[in-house]
Amino acid sequence: MIRLHVLAVPHTASTKEYTVCAFTQKVINFCKMYKEQGMYVIHYGHEASDVICDEHVTVTTQKLLDDAYGIYDWKNRGLKYVMGDIVQRTFNENAIRAIAKRKQPGDIILCFFGNAQQAVCEAHSDLFCCEPSIGYPSAFAPYKVYESYAVMHGLQGQSKISNAEYKFYDVVIPSGFDLSEFEFREKKEGYFLMCGRIIWSKGVDIASQVCEKLGMKLILAGTTNGPEDCNLGDKWPDHVAYVGYADVEKRKKLMAGANALFCPTIYNEPFGYVAIEAMLSGTPVITVDWGAFTETVQHGVTGYRCRTFEQFLWAAKNIDTISPRACREWAEKNYSFEKVGKMYKEYFQSLQNLSGGGWYTENEERRELEWLTKEMPQTPKTFSNILNLLNRNLNGKINFIQIGAMDGIKFDDLHLYIKNFNWSGYLVEPLPEKFNKLMYNYQDVGGLSFECSAITNFDGEVEIYTVPQEKIGDGTVQEWAEGCSTLTPKTHIEHLVPHMVPQIVNAMTFNTFANKWNIQSNDIDFIQIDTEGSDYDIMLQIMDSNIRPKLFKIEIAHITYTKAVYIRWLLERENYKTFIDNYDLVAYRF
Repeated sequence: MIRLHVLAVPHTASTKEYTVCAFTQKVINFCKMYKEQGMYVIHYGHEASDVICDEHVTVTTQKLLDDAYGIYDWKNRGLKYVMGDIVQRTFNENAIRAIAKRKQPGDIILCFFGNAQQAVCEAHSDLFCCEPSIGYPSAFAPYKVYESYAVMHGLQGQSKISNAEYKFYDVVIPSGFDLSEFEFREKKEGYFLMCGRIIWSKGVDIASQVCEKLGMKLILAGTTNGPEDCNLGDKWPDHVAYVGYADVEKRKKLMAGANALFCPTIYNEPFGYVAIEAMLSGTPVITVDWGAFTETVQHGVTGYRCRTFEQFLWAAKNIDTISPRACREWAEKNYSFEKVGKMYKEYFQSLQNLSGGGWYTENEERRELEWLTKEMPQTPKTFSNILNLLNRNLNGKINFIQIGAMDGIKFDDLHLYIKNFNWSGYLVEPLPEKFNKLMYNYQDVGGLSFECSAITNFDGEVEIYTVPQEKIGDGTVQEWAEGCSTLTPKTHIEHLVPHMVPQIVNAMTFNTFANKWNIQSNDIDFIQIDTEGSDYDIMLQIMDSNIRPKLFKIEIAHITYTKAVYIRWLLERENYKTFIDNYDLVAYRF
């Protein structure tokens, strides 16, 4: 069995409350990760520590910390300590005695606070001494685990390039993350985020300038000495909101809701934990193009790496082209406890082999060599990705047809585009009550035309079935039923049909509609059809016309599989690329 003596951070308690200290969170996470891999873990630290381990050994107390540092606002102002101070000396002396009572041959000491714990390793030189997750300027242990290749190559220095030296037990293993601490969310809340140490060297002024240029809100969460320490003047700019210390729950919500996380770190970032935390939340990352970000952020897939202000601007403006699902998939597959724990297990076993056959030890039980394999995300296409790309290609000037527009707000993915960009087009809604609301909701938007008709195979009037508003209001049916008006109730959701009532509305063919509004073959960039069952018939009429937009979105939830396949075949025959996004068929050619 692999037995580990985990030396915690001397000046904190190993609890989730210390989110401001990456070293402390590593101790907590790594102990849990090691245990999940079947290792025996002994934790040495503060009396209040809350760590998953086989044995906790107290080597520091709160009274010791209070006497040494006083009582201070560490949550917002940062942590106090001095290398070699009374807290570190006491920690080491107690740990040395405690390990002596517990150690066995082949045990591994893990120094999570680096050089400050060197004395412990020197007192137990018969054990393997390892510094895990090195991301600081110097390391002493004979066995080193770096957080990234960037920091390993930086610390090994120029001599490693020109001089030959065996470094087989200097390895790179990233940090592992507890997936349960992060909430994946695809829909964002319209702000950018920076989280952690809020200081100038993290590039806060760059993020602030980008957000100011774009008229966007920037939220800052973490420890700081104020705006002057961020090169932002004597007060926070109006578009910047500093929200202070973020515990696990606060961090979870901030990460999940952000359009993107900024990490424009000026120095060579050794790892950048917040970048992985953001991606686990489905939030893309905008970083510099150096340091560990070249390893952790997949450019154009999970975020953008930038070098000039113009590049940062472009990345922020186009961040919605990054798939939240790809961000989550990349981070989950490569930085979970399961993945990183196996990497550490492989490494620790190689150390223990030094007591036997050494570097030449054979392993007849090996069936794979996957410990360094990275798994790339599948980057599934989504309608929003394609629509955003088209919107950018046309500089926000899209001419569209929306068939089944309701009131223009409820259950409507297009509303913000129509309001915020220079879109023009035609909105079709057959129900007079919803049509009136539709016109009212867009009364301040120019370039729009409104048609109160159902698109059918004939001109005249037609019976449409809808759920009365009073049945939705009294809770008889769920709110989403308001969007389920249909010409074909037999093909619709079975339990809604008894609640539907008929209503006579105006009807016209697609050809009549196009002629009425003088729509020409090259006028339309995008057509969306959402008619709760008539989508197939409408699509056939469009395909019989000469109108071919760059993008289609067609609801297929209420048509047969055979009809959906046939529509897809018709579109692909005309060189459209197609895919399914939830209940919709998306087709594009641009």
